[in-house]
Amino acid sequence: MAEIAITDRRRWLLRLLYVRLTVFTIFVAADAVRKGRWSPDMMALLGVVYLLSAVWFGLIRINQSYVWQSYTQIVVDLFLITWMEIGRASCRE
Repeated sequence: MAEIAITDRRRWLLRLLYVRLTVFTIFVAADAVRKGRWSPDMMALLGVVYLLSAVWFGLIRINQSYVWQSYTQIVVDLFLITWMEIGRASCRE
């Protein structure tokens, strides 16, 4: 039974990676299309998202404690969303 839970958590983390990459890419691209240019701050954010996703993917492959990794990913995602909103707000001014 524990092996099923571990496999489910691993699948959930992989799905979270794919959703994160898709959502951040869409939002940054939509922001660029709306403004007519690529914001350096948003490009930096997208670079960090891709870099962190590669790190998370590597940890999924070598790590067996998926619980702490899932909590850490969610907390980091909240920081990234906050960064995105601050970047968008500063570009409006």
